[in-house]
Amino acid sequence: MANADKIRSAAAALKIKPAVLMALTQESGDRHVKVPLELLDGEPIYVFDEQQARELKLSDRAFKAVTAA
Repeated sequence: MANADKIRSAAAALKIKPAVLMALTQESGDRHVKVPLELLDGEPIYVFDEQQARELKLSDRAFKAVTAA
C-alpha cells in the first residue's frame, strides 16, 4: 500500500482529495477495474469502469511526462 506522502502527492496531481485516493486503493463491489498508477509507483487503484480507467491512465502519463521534462 502507498504511504501517506505518495497518496498526498498523487492526489494533488490528480486534483482529488487524499482520502478519496486512499479509498480507491481498496477494491470494492462497485470498483473492480484495476488501474496501476505511476504516481503511486505502480500500485493500483480501483475504479468503476474502463472509461474512468482510461482517463486516469491519461492523467497519470501526462503528469509523468511533465515531471520528467
